[in-house]
Order: sequence, then structure tokens, then C-alpha cells
Amino acid sequence: MSPETKYDILRGALNKLRTTILLHGPITLYEAQKELKASSTTVDRHLKILVRENELEVYSSPPHWSGQTKKIYGFTFYGFLRSFRIPGAFALKRFKAIMEVWLKKKQFQFFLPNEEALQALRDHDTASSLARLCQLTANMFGEAEDFFEGIGYEFSPNMTIELALQLAQEQYGRRFLEASRVLCKSLPSYRKRIEAVVNAQQAKLDEFRNVVLGE
Repeated sequence: MSPETKYDILRGALNKLRTTILLHGPITLYEAQKELKASSTTVDRHLKILVRENELEVYSSPPHWSGQTKKIYGFTFYGFLRSFRIPGAFALKRFKAIMEVWLKKKQFQFFLPNEEALQALRDHDTASSLARLCQLTANMFGEAEDFFEGIGYEFSPNMTIELALQLAQEQYGRRFLEASRVLCKSLPSYRKRIEAVVNAQQAKLDEFRNVVLGE
């Protein structure tokens, strides 16, 4: 079996695990094994890969009756966004159902207050725009990671998200702006973020004008 084939098999298995967790919510090794009908050794290995890649983290470790520690795994926000790169647009198509699972988990930290985002899902246009924003940002993860690697910079998941968000604004232009317009109407926290960005940009323009034009 060629290295490429092995990689494709692993990628497929990891995507299957991701989609399972998206709809299931925080999961234990035993629950994942049952859902996937795979060996505990294989599922454990795949869970550890996603933890190592900062896509999953241990939400809690309650004691088990057997005396062993039971780990419950859940998505980081970085891992949640990476799931939008699964072929077939699974996360985009099932967005509302997935969000209703994860926003109710206090360990899951969305980029907006969980309760605010959960309430906003009741409006179709807001839910669609929020899904589009997540998808457009995730689409730029590869470019963001390539940029950091190209300059030899050790980057964090948060840095990847922030750069991917900036790249998405440039790459998708009108689509990104339309999604933001809808979100600003329904999500006070998102509007506040956008206002902060606009004010920062305006301050830079004012400084440029003062220095260059002497105004």
C-alpha cells in the first residue's frame, strides 16, 4: 500500500470520527467505538491524533466504576472550524443541528457568547449567515497555515483562525460582507467586534493622513 493510499485511509477515518462527534456531542472512547463500530485501539489512536492537532480536548475526566479514568472528548473552536473542511460540506449542511448540540456545552467556546449564538439560530437568515462565515473562514485555513510555515513561524490555532478570517474577507469580498451585514443586525457581540475593527482601521487611516498629508 502506497503512502498516499495510507494517508487517504487515515484522512477518511478521521473525517468519519469528526462527523460522528459533531452530531453526538462530547464523547468517550467507548461511545465513539460503538458509534463507529471500530476497535478501541483504532479509535483511541484517532482520538489522540485529533487531540495532538488541537482539534479535540478533554472536557472532563470523571472516575469510572472500573477504577479507570473516563475521558470525555470535545471540540475546540479550532477543531470545530476544521470540520467545515470535510468533503461534501457536511458541517455546513447540518450546521443548525450541530450548533444546537455544541452551544449547549459550557466547555465549548464559540467565538461569540454561546447563549447569544444559540438564540440567533432561531432566525433562518442569521443561521445561514453564521454557517457561511464559518465555512468561508475554514476555507482559508490552508493558506493561513502555509503562510506561517513559509515564514518559519510557530503558530497557534487562534493565530490560524484570525489570519484565516482576514484572508476570507479579502478572498470572498461581497459574500463575506453580506454575511457580516446580517450578523451585525442579530448578534450584538458580532456587531461590537466589527465596530472595533472599523474603528481600528479608521485610526490607522487618520494617522496616515496626518503624517503623509499633514492634515
